[in-house]
Amino acid sequence: ELEAAEAGAAAVGAGPQALADLALTRGDLALRFNELDAAERDFAAAARRYREAGNTIGVAEAQQGQGLLLLLSEKYSAAQDLLDLALRTQETAAVPAAAAWTRLLIATAQENAGGPRSRAPQSSERGPDVSAAG
Repeated sequence: ELEAAEAGAAAVGAGPQALADLALTRGDLALRFNELDAAERDFAAAARRYREAGNTIGVAEAQQGQGLLLLLSEKYSAAQDLLDLALRTQETAAVPAAAAWTRLLIATAQENAGGPRSRAPQSSERGPDVSAAG
C-alpha cells in the first residue's frame, strides 16, 4: 500500500518531503520484515529526498536507518561514521530521543568493533576486592 501511496503522491506532484516520509516509512517496514536490500534502497531514497527538501533532521533519521543496516551487516566502522553524522545533526537540532537511540547504536558499533567498551577492565580499573570481606 505504501507503493500505491508513493505512486499517488508522485502523480499529484507531491514534494520531496512527502516522498521522503514515504521512503523512510518503507525502509522502516522493510527492516522490520528483514528485507535488508529493500530497506537499504528506501533509506537511501529517503536521505536523498530529505536533502532535496532541506530537512536535515529527516536526513539524520535516514542515516540512522542506514547505520543500523551497516551494524546488522557487521560493518562497524562505516556504521559508526554514518551514525556520528546523524548524531551531530540530532544534537544540533535538539532531538534528544533520536540522539539517545543513535548514541546506543554508536556504542553497539564500538563494542562490536573491539572499541573501548568491549575490553575487560584492567586491574587498576576494577573496584575493590570484596571477596575477602566478612
